[in-house]
Amino acid sequence: AVLSTTGNGDDGVKPWDQHWSFYIGVSAPCVIGLILANVLSKFAKLEDPEIVTLSVECCYQNVGIATSAVLAMFDDKDEI
Repeated sequence: AVLSTTGNGDDGVKPWDQHWSFYIGVSAPCVIGLILANVLSKFAKLEDPEIVTLSVECCYQNVGIATSAVLAMFDDKDEI
């Protein structure tokens, strides 16, 4: 989201000026991924620090990079 707000000064898509369904769509992969990563890592009998590491990698880093890329690629609010 930060990458999409730093640009050349044109009137691009603003992440804070979206319909509520946009926020559900953006947060759903993080929440679902966090739940799945925790459940699967518990079944794999990983230690607590490993569970946290797996959850952060699967849910926040990868999804955050993808979300930032999508916001940076589209300039029209209707394309998102």
